[in-house]
Amino acid sequence: MPGVGQVLVQNYIVGFAEQATRLTGLSILLIFVTATLVVATVEREINLIFGVRRRRGVVRRFIVYAFGLTVGPVLLGASVTATTWLLSQSFGEVPLRDSLATVLARPLPFALAAIALTLVYKVVPARKVSTSWTPPRTSPRSA
Repeated sequence: MPGVGQVLVQNYIVGFAEQATRLTGLSILLIFVTATLVVATVEREINLIFGVRRRRGVVRRFIVYAFGLTVGPVLLGASVTATTWLLSQSFGEVPLRDSLATVLARPLPFALAAIALTLVYKVVPARKVSTSWTPPRTSPRSA
């Protein structure tokens, strides 16, 4: 990021980290409950989209929620970090050089987002979801 933007973002991150250190046990519990409710809402809506009527068991639901609350933010953070790094390289004083690292890093934000969305698509619905696309079957009458 350009100098002013980098300082501003850094100040916000440091301020956020300072506030996070002051959280009490009750605050952490409320954040956990809120995050769990958000994941439950996402699961319910995705199950509605896929027409799932029966919910999965408590243990499987716990695993999906734990996965969503741990791996999801990591993938999001990695995507934001990769995007920020690419922008800093392209807007920096030294132009982005086509080294092996930069060539491999250019598709990284897209790849991380694709992985995250694929995981949501595969893991969240309480039914088996195919990752391959098959065209819909047409009946002989409709042809």
